[in-house]
Amino acid sequence: MNGKFKVKIPNGYLMVEEKGTESEYPGVIISFSEDGKSFDVSNMIACVEYDSCTKEIKTETYQERYEEPNNIICYADGRNMM
Repeated sequence: MNGKFKVKIPNGYLMVEEKGTESEYPGVIISFSEDGKSFDVSNMIACVEYDSCTKEIKTETYQERYEEPNNIICYADGRNMM
């Protein structure tokens, strides 16, 4: 697994990368890169993944310069899990 792509935006790039394995938290990480070359999880914007423990799809959003998510939204019912 090594799927990656980038999307040009006015101030840089959104970098998208596959994460996990099919049986352990598969999903994608979206991060910001000014140059479109570096992929750094410290610039993570969001992570969308299948939670292998709860068997739910969830979206985690991140605030700039913070390592922990500021929201975790469950896809099935829209509840904020934070």
